Amino acid sequence: MLQQGGVRPLPAIELEHTIGYNAKFGNCVAGKGGRYFYAAGGSVVGTDAADIHSEQLFLRATEEAVGLLCLSSSGRWLVAAQTAGANPDVVLWDMETKALAFRITEHEGGVSAVSMTADEYLLLTVGVDRRVIVWDVATGQIVSITSLPATSDNPEVTSCAWGGLIENVKRQKTGVYQFAVTVSDSILRYSLDPSDPVAQVKLARTNMGNVVRHWTCCCYSADGDLLFVGSTTGDLVVIPTADGTSSKTISVCQSGIRFLTTSPPPQQQQQQQQQQHQPPQQAPGSFQYARFGENSRRSTTLFVGGHAGEVLKCAVADHAQPQEIRVAARATVSGPVNSLACFAAAGGGLLAGTATGDVFALSDQLEPRRLSAAPQGGVTCLAPHPYQGDRFATGSADGSFRIWDLSTYLEVCKSGIVTGAGRRARGSAAKQGSGAFVSAGAPAAPAHPTALEYVGQTDTAITGWSDGAFRCFDTVHDELHWETRDRHRGAVTGIVIPSTLRFFVTSDSTGEVKMWDMKNRVLAREFKQHQSAITGLEMFADGAHVMSASRDRSVLSWNVETGQRVATNMLPNGQIHSLFLCANQQNFITVGSDKRVSLWDTRQHEPCRQVAVCESQTADVTPHAVAGSPCGRYFAVGGTDQAVTLWDFAAFCPVQVAAGHSGTVSRIRFSPDNKQILSCAADACVNVWNFYTWLSIHSLFLCANQQNFITVGSDKRVSLWDTRQHEPCRQVAVCESQTADVTPHAVAGSPCGRYFAVGGTDQAVALWDFAAFCPVQVAAGHSGTVSRIRFSPDNKQILSCAADACVNVWNFYT
Repeated sequence: MLQQGGVRPLPAIELEHTIGYNAKFGNCVAGKGGRYFYAAGGSVVGTDAADIHSEQLFLRATEEAVGLLCLSSSGRWLVAAQTAGANPDVVLWDMETKALAFRITEHEGGVSAVSMTADEYLLLTVGVDRRVIVWDVATGQIVSITSLPATSDNPEVTSCAWGGLIENVKRQKTGVYQFAVTVSDSILRYSLDPSDPVAQVKLARTNMGNVVRHWTCCCYSADGDLLFVGSTTGDLVVIPTADGTSSKTISVCQSGIRFLTTSPPPQQQQQQQQQQHQPPQQAPGSFQYARFGENSRRSTTLFVGGHAGEVLKCAVADHAQPQEIRVAARATVSGPVNSLACFAAAGGGLLAGTATGDVFALSDQLEPRRLSAAPQGGVTCLAPHPYQGDRFATGSADGSFRIWDLSTYLEVCKSGIVTGAGRRARGSAAKQGSGAFVSAGAPAAPAHPTALEYVGQTDTAITGWSDGAFRCFDTVHDELHWETRDRHRGAVTGIVIPSTLRFFVTSDSTGEVKMWDMKNRVLAREFKQHQSAITGLEMFADGAHVMSASRDRSVLSWNVETGQRVATNMLPNGQIHSLFLCANQQNFITVGSDKRVSLWDTRQHEPCRQVAVCESQTADVTPHAVAGSPCGRYFAVGGTDQAVTLWDFAAFCPVQVAAGHSGTVSRIRFSPDNKQILSCAADACVNVWNFYTWLSIHSLFLCANQQNFITVGSDKRVSLWDTRQHEPCRQVAVCESQTADVTPHAVAGSPCGRYFAVGGTDQAVALWDFAAFCPVQVAAGHSGTVSRIRFSPDNKQILSCAADACVNVWNFYT
């Protein structure tokens, strides 16, 4: 990657992995080949269940969080929908081309449920506006539209499902589709004939007798002759679709049923493996022989997800006796089960998503294996481990503090607190999350971490919380070391710790900066000269000074030993959102509501330089986060453009914009080894970016003086080095032409030490003068990229080989 002219190499960042999951109803679906898809913010992420490090697929769906996912039976169509918002979208992708098929904007207020027919012909959407719309998948046109029956309290829509084509008494397909919609107080069954020019949805009779429940989910058997409905009490109702009558309930899950799905029959699995889009051999409504007797007995495997994390595998051996259900296997996962889906391959197992942000793969015997984890409620703070490149910590609005392992993208430590009597929860106890079945009088959400920092090499981390408390956690053994309550009047916004570990300094949302003794956590010093919330806190390398930035436009530098303010910097207008201190300890950079990136000198009152974060006159981008690289050459900016922008410090301009979030970026941190960037945003996701500062070296030779050496590489330059210096002494473009694109691949030096030769994609051998460090002759002779060059020991000939499979012998006259 080069700037214009091919002179200066630029760094590059690429998205390595996204940690995030919108743990809502039906937001995790299983696809073909062991891949699965889940909603993360306003995007849909696809990954391989067998290899977590495989390349992820990212589909940007909606401006707000995706609330529902639906994958067609063959895996060709993927549907994503918003469950809230003024303009909720339903988006359909063709997964064969990864292209957007169409976008539906018909509903208002949100979409409550979506489902697609097994033949992938019709799509059903039910909105918060209580409209039921059937769509043609091929054209995106409305086939039929109706409204749910009006009631006085307008109960919540909880799910919908297609039941395929209705059968007559001879088990012949009639060409009429059936589907069901569950609302909290009733079960509604409908029929639809798409061949009818009017195509009216008709409400079918359902007789529940005296059964009254809060219904949560539904699904049909593969043949469509049974409808299964779950409730908050854990009761399951089985309704034969022929007459729509259910006489009793079956208790299968004491904590309440949250999700239901059925396993496809073996013959359907074979058809999916052999040919995904074969049309049915028997046309709907045409003649066929009815099959009865022992061989025609139908059975179903039903999977049940419970509110307390139960996953049940239930067998209905005979559809003629639907009330006889046997539990064949059971398992327990962390948190309420919000999603269940069967992998397409035979024996591929089950996929389960929970309300706590975990996704599990379960074997045929329901043995769970955790695939991914994600914080819920939004990430409020993050910090990389100062010495281990594969560890970082996050705090989130769900009240959890987590340590993550980048080799697995799973947390190795998860701690939290519980409000009330001051009891603390950690480990598995902290993983139990709340689900949808929460009463109106539920207690307020617990406090959550708002700032954190690692404590040197002690494998502990100090966290600041929204209730003004500090809590120190052991990041190895998942234990709380100590906590101090009510140390700040507002939420803690920053924590910095010197290398001596004698004290730590904190800031809060009221504008206070405080210094605490590390050993006994008593207040040592207090600074109260800010008038608004502190948005940035940095410690100087000497460990004796700190810098604080506030929404009151000021940046103040303090001597923590004396308590005196030593410098004041003032932004001309707007609030400061974030701050970082440069490696030279003299400059610092801020971003704020003035929509500019400001470079400061601690000795000057106002900014030295200011650049708009976005040059476009039409774009409205406000930066909210900034962080500097450990090498001091680059920094990253994030904001309302939902991207991470890499800036060059010397040129003070952006060099790359990397999109990956679907919400305002709120935090950015570089890893200490300068190889990765961590970012979090309002989409409740943490993105891990690979950061490349150097391009590849193609060839090297050591000069005759044994002190210098020369390299060529993908930066398209010849670089002269001194073994005693970290960076090149001199660099010259291999080709001075502005239009030519030449990459060198080989370099070799003459025995006399006065010349060297360079070869590359220009298919020539260029002779360079070492003292002048410039080419003196270009000799063409190959018809492919030159890959190797060597001088003869007597300094009279040069040998070269290239991709044309030729070896050229050159006479060399000095």
